[in-house]
Amino acid sequence: MKAAKPRAKWLVKSQLNTIGKTTRTMVSRENKLITGFVLVAFVLLFVLSQYTSLAFEWVMGVVFLVGILIPQILLQYTNLGAE
Repeated sequence: MKAAKPRAKWLVKSQLNTIGKTTRTMVSRENKLITGFVLVAFVLLFVLSQYTSLAFEWVMGVVFLVGILIPQILLQYTNLGAE
């Protein structure tokens, strides 16, 4: 029995045609919101740990609040993530 070589060649050609091409994807509002809050949380982590004398637990609490809880609450109780 012979394998279906033409189909396999076509698949390889189609894969080769996409190498090096950039794909444009749409980023959802939900991802933008979460990314923004995570970036703010990283900045807060650096600033609070380097320039304040807060205890480590308080710093991690603020980072957890800003990076995880606030975005989840905003997405759950508002229409910000809806498309």
